[in-house]
Amino acid sequence: MNYTRTVALALASVLLPHPSRISAQTTSATSVLTRQIAPSRVDATTTRVDDPHYIAFDTVTARSDAPLVLFMAGTGGKPREMPFFGQLLHAGNRIISISYSTKEAIQQVCPRHPDTECASKVRRKRIYGENTIDVIDDAVNETIVPRLVKLLGYLDRTYPAEQWSQYLANGDVNWSRVVVTGQSQGAGMAAYIAKDHLVQRAVLFSSPWDSYGANSTLAPWLSHKSVTPMDRWFAGYHGKENTAALIARCYAALKIPSSNIRVWTAEPDAFTGPNPYHGVGVSRFNSADNIAFMFGLSH
Repeated sequence: MNYTRTVALALASVLLPHPSRISAQTTSATSVLTRQIAPSRVDATTTRVDDPHYIAFDTVTARSDAPLVLFMAGTGGKPREMPFFGQLLHAGNRIISISYSTKEAIQQVCPRHPDTECASKVRRKRIYGENTIDVIDDAVNETIVPRLVKLLGYLDRTYPAEQWSQYLANGDVNWSRVVVTGQSQGAGMAAYIAKDHLVQRAVLFSSPWDSYGANSTLAPWLSHKSVTPMDRWFAGYHGKENTAALIARCYAALKIPSSNIRVWTAEPDAFTGPNPYHGVGVSRFNSADNIAFMFGLSH
């Protein structure tokens, strides 16, 4: 199966005075507050990838000890509300769907690259801004962790009563207070971060499947030791996804306990694109029970 081609085809997702750059909303029917804050508002050096970050919490249920759920979208995706966010907010969590460069998927640029560490280098460049490979042109101010640190600092300065500083430590992210999660490319970013840092939980939706060569050899980073204990890793995918078998191999390489993996069976009501089951996990078709299991929520 040509996985690179599959990914390529799949690409074809308080109020401040300037609403086009920052917006906040609540309604009389809900206690959930959401904000959309453009990266250029947080960092004036930003000139590209300026889709607003999505921030949400429930002003009634949010707990003082609540983790921050960091969601990372898949290839071509943008920060936005996902169907399961309400369940997380009701449980008292805060959510940031981070704006970052979601252009080229790893499986578009790495499978035929001569450097077998291509996948790791691309992910490090897109997560931390480390520039050791030129197959993507992401600037540091477009990458996940530098943006998250600046966003948390901005939120803490602008809304000090909300205590966003609890998710920062010594100028970096306080990863012990963060649940990392994502869909597709974003799930791979979550996995990579959980390998590097002691996070509260890692929740992967339908990824990673980093591999190279004609025989789909798995990327070496998948087998590296994880700083986050494996009992904090949870993952799922749909059994009918085009890359289901490869995702299962990657989860095994990551050493995620089989008891922490779920295989979705829900059928979407419409089939679009070359891999129509790929997004089921983060869609309204996935069950509340599956979401509760993945995020450790009470039923």
